[in-house]
Amino acid sequence: MAFVTQLGLSLGLAGAAGLRAYLPLLVIGLLTRFSATLAYRPPFKILASVPGGKK
Repeated sequence: MAFVTQLGLSLGLAGAAGLRAYLPLLVIGLLTRFSATLAYRPPFKILASVPGGKK
């Protein structure tokens, strides 16, 4: 039972550390894309763009 607890703890901590790197960019991208008041200039506008461009 201790092995299952240790495995769950290690996977949870690794997942949290991995999300911490990408979550701020995701939040900024979503706010930029779906908010009418928040807009970035061209260097950072890529955060709100669609992969492959709009067709």
